[in-house]
Amino acid sequence: MRGWLACLLACLLVDARQLRRPPTSSRGTPLQLALTCRVCKSTYEPEANGPRACRSHPGSLRGESARKGDWEGDRGPNSGKGGDIVYSWSCCGAPAEDAGCVVAPHASYDE
Repeated sequence: MRGWLACLLACLLVDARQLRRPPTSSRGTPLQLALTCRVCKSTYEPEANGPRACRSHPGSLRGESARKGDWEGDRGPNSGKGGDIVYSWSCCGAPAEDAGCVVAPHASYDE
């Protein structure tokens, strides 16, 4: 019984040591795990993170009814009809589907 228990403990110890090591590829090189940006919520590779990698809006979305001038004459793509709600960002006034107005590196939840 003692030999069996010693073998089991040795196997558990080996498994615990492997858990502490970073994951490696089949060639033995360490793998970089993808991180999630806390600002834009996208996943990114740490080595690909640059000064212009993350785009976001610091403001909030606001909804307003289309103004009479927007729906009477020439309409732009975001003007809506008279009763429609048009959404834009409070920080820059850009339409809801626009890319962020602030450009920065990604920030992980670990920072």
